[in-house]
Amino acid sequence: MFIWVLLDYAPDVRYRKTHIMPASFIPGPNKPKNVDSFILPSLRHVASFMGQHEKLKIWCERCGLYESKLYIVFGTADGPAMTYLNSTVGHSGAQGCRLYCPLKGCCKPSRSHYYPACQLPHNYSVPNCTHPDISLRNAILDSGEASSRYYANLECLLNASTQCEYEKICLETGIHKPSLFGGFPADCFLGIPGGFPADIMHLTGPNHHELFFDIW
Repeated sequence: MFIWVLLDYAPDVRYRKTHIMPASFIPGPNKPKNVDSFILPSLRHVASFMGQHEKLKIWCERCGLYESKLYIVFGTADGPAMTYLNSTVGHSGAQGCRLYCPLKGCCKPSRSHYYPACQLPHNYSVPNCTHPDISLRNAILDSGEASSRYYANLECLLNASTQCEYEKICLETGIHKPSLFGGFPADCFLGIPGGFPADIMHLTGPNHHELFFDIW
């Protein structure tokens, strides 16, 4: 399932059940073939209020009836689910950073799961994985540059003329199709990847303390 959260509410009531709006439910137990078909109706409904001709009409006791322009701040999800929102290859891909940083992953020989690695392993010669060492001290994540690179790579992917060319560009760029969120007006959404923040909850919640307990 996924939901809409109204950020106009104060933080102490924002996440109460009465203020949470269900957006869609994806049935199980098997994975659907086309997840976009479940996401699209809700996004289309919100996009209808983003145009110049029609805005969301809201009534309140103090101000009466007024029109409001909706703005999509963030699309949040865990790692596997984020691939349905930003339409990238996910954390196991060669370009698996959800913030679309230029860090390339490395995989074991004859394996398809990539892992982010800042240093080139010794005696390692896997094709497309032998990138030089990267210093995180000098790494600066520029969201504007990442967005420009994303849309340029997306245009290259859409211009692929064969399946072989498409798979090659997909491996190099980390994009496998256009995102539905790309259809929102530029003045109503932070864009891609800026509109999809990092997953901090799973990093500091379920993962870090278990690793530290094992070390201690």
